[in-house]
Amino acid sequence: MSWVSKIVAHAKVVASELQANPANHRVHPDKQKEVLQASIKELGFIKSVIVNRQTGMILDGHARVEQAMTENPGMLIDVEYVDLSPEEERKALLILDASSSLATIDSSQLSQLVDECRFDFECLQEFSTELLQVANYANPDPINPEKPLASEDENKAEIECPKCKFKWLNKK
Repeated sequence: MSWVSKIVAHAKVVASELQANPANHRVHPDKQKEVLQASIKELGFIKSVIVNRQTGMILDGHARVEQAMTENPGMLIDVEYVDLSPEEERKALLILDASSSLATIDSSQLSQLVDECRFDFECLQEFSTELLQVANYANPDPINPEKPLASEDENKAEIECPKCKFKWLNKK
């Protein structure tokens, strides 16, 4: 099967006109909302909300729309429209955000970014420091940072940051 772009349009849409997807399985805890709100205030909206043209439902960006609704329901939001069948929409909801949890962290690159960035909002500075602590916790061996915490007979291990309680899977 060849790769086909399902992106069909871009538009600015009033926040209150966007519809949350009832099948969305992602829950946004207060800490995530605080970090998101601060990042939007510091950087602005830097990622479009994805909406399925066929159903009119949000596929990605529920928390950003929620933040916009809190600030100003009439705010214009950048939307990227995709054309997916209802079955494809369910697949996208399942995989879209969750697949990013499969990425691993380059601790040295993250450390450099944390050192170079200073944020106006304290929660963002704390969050960046916590990311580095999580990376160091997940990869405690500085000589072999790719060495997973999972034992040899496991395919994956769930890691939880002791400070912020963020959870992710560390895979072999």
